[in-house]
Formats: sequence, structure tokens, C-alpha cells
Amino acid sequence: MELDELIDRTYEGDVQAFGELVRRYRDMAFGYALTLVDREQTAEDVVQEAMVLAYANLSSLREPRAFGAWLRGIVRHQCYRALRTEPATVPWDAMDETSEDREQNQNPIWDQVRNAVDSLAPEQRQLVHMHYEQGMSQNEIAMSLGLSTGTVNMRLHSARSRLKRRLNHMKEQTIAAGTPGRIHEVNDRLITVQFPPNCPPPIQTRLTGPGQDSLCVVQSLGAGQILAISSRAGSIWTPGQEVKSCPGPYEEPLDDQAIAQVVALTGKAKSGLPLETGIKSIDVFAPLTQSGATGIFTEWGLGALVLLPEVLKNIDKGKNRQTIIVFLPPIKTVQHWKELDDEVTLGSRSISVIYLPVADSIRPDFIESVVGLDAKLVLSRRLSEQSIWPCIDPLFCWSARFEHEPEAADLANQVKGLLKIYYRLQFSVSEKDRHSLTDGESLLIQRARKALRYLSQPFFVAEPYTKRPGAYVTAEEARKGFEAILSGEFDDIHKDAFYMTGASPKG
Repeated sequence: MELDELIDRTYEGDVQAFGELVRRYRDMAFGYALTLVDREQTAEDVVQEAMVLAYANLSSLREPRAFGAWLRGIVRHQCYRALRTEPATVPWDAMDETSEDREQNQNPIWDQVRNAVDSLAPEQRQLVHMHYEQGMSQNEIAMSLGLSTGTVNMRLHSARSRLKRRLNHMKEQTIAAGTPGRIHEVNDRLITVQFPPNCPPPIQTRLTGPGQDSLCVVQSLGAGQILAISSRAGSIWTPGQEVKSCPGPYEEPLDDQAIAQVVALTGKAKSGLPLETGIKSIDVFAPLTQSGATGIFTEWGLGALVLLPEVLKNIDKGKNRQTIIVFLPPIKTVQHWKELDDEVTLGSRSISVIYLPVADSIRPDFIESVVGLDAKLVLSRRLSEQSIWPCIDPLFCWSARFEHEPEAADLANQVKGLLKIYYRLQFSVSEKDRHSLTDGESLLIQRARKALRYLSQPFFVAEPYTKRPGAYVTAEEARKGFEAILSGEFDDIHKDAFYMTGASPKG
């Protein structure tokens, strides 16, 4: 039902029509309220009161299509009322205030809020302005930008989370910049540094000491202690020496010697026992080993910072042990560095996470050159452009387990072979010549497209963004799914049924 009709019916007393308005706009109103009052329960109360007021004052709405912006104004007014009765916190103030409003309110944190908004990634900042300043709904934004509603929801939720964290912890981050630490332990180029417990430097911060040498923070060890890597071989660092954190990222790639030393530090897995992640593309194409070391090779924007917490959520149990090394290009901008700090996964007592800046993080020859790992996960821009999440590319993944599990290796190789044929046909046959494909080739293409979509999987940690329930798929179920695609068991099912599904295709 169109918005105009909903407004008219509501004005005439149709309660069901008003219920539909509430359903469409409640998430927007709640998200906006939450950025102002910073407490979920207060935001819930504000939205409920605002909806009642909107219903009672609907006759004052002159233009039905402005309902979103009009409702937002009511929510903002109710938030201000709520804030006057609560202790002052650090709210994200009304982003859509005019300059006259700001002069009247004399809000002391406005500049901080605006700076926080400006520090968002461009695609997030655009959505924030469209949603909160222009009053557009998620569906309207999706249609305007040619995005899925799920993508819009995910980016808005991520933007709100980052803004809240940045505003609430701005003071701590300011204190941390420049705070000195002292070297605790030196192991060749691996340096452990102790900072005050409440302000360790973020991952990939540049640390400096006497002379021209510097350190790169690659791991948080907890309680203010971090692991860093010396920028060059032969640098002299001594326990007790003072180092300072710089207000910016470490921008140079680590050399092969430093990378090899970090990998050697993890050691090879000794148990040989499998470690199931519940993620199809990992358990089939790069199965992990208990107490092993796994490398994630990625670039900025390929979803590694969503993949990591999902992996930890699923494996951080009991006696499970794992070291995860994230290989990604050096961060060149302060904005990306801050975003990394907002989203970085620090690991736990059982799971160790290390972040290494390298020159060509997803180049095949570099991936092959890194030895000593038990599994390699490679994220692919080609898959991300097709919205295959996680974008783990089977063609470049590897696991030491395959040496002792021939059946698992055979299945992985069969799927890889299918995808290779698909890519070859895709790039060798032009649109006008597609009729020249044989029936057999057409069937292979259909199966390959299903296999590609079956790589995708809804994550538990992404539920707040996508509104799609997460799925845990056992390794056995995942293998059966790919086997069924290869054998033709699913030939009669449309390829879209395999997208973002769990163990079986939808429908």
C-alpha cells in the first residue's frame, strides 16, 4: 500500500493502516532515538510516545510523503524531553538541526558529533545523511542507490555503532595517543610492550623510540600489553626502553623475514584433530586443525572484520585453541585506521588474533610463499562484487588436513574444477554466442552458479544488520550440500534458492 493511502486511511481512523505505518517506520525512529538518548530502554519509550503523538496530530501533516521527516521531528522533541530528566551522557545530537537551532541550543559537543559523522566511510556517511537528515526510509534509500535493503540496514547499523563508540570513547582515545609504554620483552623483531591498562594503542599503530626505528602494533595481549614488530632487522630494542604511540597508522608493509618470524612463533599444530567452524566455505575448502595456525588473506572492504567474530563465536569453546593471522595491506588513511580500531576482533584466552600489514595480501604468489600455516583462507573481491558473503574463494584456499583426508580433498578439488570451467566459459563465450554452448556446458554453468551461491551463509554476528537469522552448518552437512550440487541432485532447484542459506537450499 502506498504511503499516501496509508496516511489517508489512518487519518480516517483505520487502526490497521496506522499499524502498518508503525511497522515501516519503527526501526528508523528507534535508530534515530538511540543516537540521541544512548539508552535502549529510553529509546523504546521515546518511540512509543512519538508514535502516539503522531497518531493524535496526524492532521498537522501537510505532505504525506514527508511523514518520515515529520515523525523524526517528533522523536527528536521527545528525546530532548527525556534527556532533561536523565543524567547527561554523550549523545549523538540531532544531526538535522539547522544552524539557527544550534545557535539556540549552544550544544557543546556539536563539533565532536559532526567530526564523528565526517569520519565515517563515504558510503556510510551518505546513508546517514539520507536517513536522518532527509528522512528517507531504508527501502527508499535502497531504491535510490540501487542497493538491497539488507545492505542499507547493515551500513546504517554499522554507522550508528561506530558513532556511538567513537563519541563514548573519544576521551580515552585522545588520552591513548602519545601515551608512553615500556618494552617488556624482546624476541628478535617481536617486541612486547606494556602500556597503562586503560589505553593500549590500537592495532597497526606506529610506535617510536630513540633513533629512526619504529614498531608496528600487531596484537593486543590484554591488560594494556601489546605485541609489536620492529620495522627493520637489526634494530636494537631493550627491555625497559620507553616507546610512544603516534597519532596515526603504521604505513609500511612488513618484509618477508618479519612475516616468517610471526608464523614461526605460532608453531605447527600437533594434535591433528579437526576444528569445525560451522562456516561452509571454511570447513569444505580450508578446514582448520585444533591448536593450529590459520591465515586470512584480505584487502580492505572484503568482510574480514565480520568473518573473524563469527569464527570466534563458533570455535571459542572448551579446549579449542587457534592462532589466526590476518594479512592485509597497510592502512594508508587515519579514517580507515580508526574504522579498523572500531571493528577489530582482539581474540580471547583460547584464540589469538594477529594483524600483519603486507604489500600484496591477496596476490597468489604471496599467499603461496607464506609457509608454516595449517590453513589459508583467501577473500576475493570477485566474490564480494557478486554479494557472496563470506567471500572466501575456494580456488585459492588450502589446508594441511587435505594431505590426510583424501575424500575431503577430492570434494574440494571437484568444486574447484567446476568453478574453473565456469570461469573459463564465462570469459571465453561472448553474449551473442551463448547459444553455441553445448547442453553439457550449460548444465555445468548452472551447477557452478549454484555452488557459488551455496558458498554464502548468513552469520549470527550480522543478524542486527541483515535481520536474517544466522546459520551454523556442520562440516558433514556442508559437504553433502556440495556433493548434491555436483551430482545433479539439485538440478531442478533454482540457483537463488542456494543464496544465504544454511545446510540445504531454500524451498
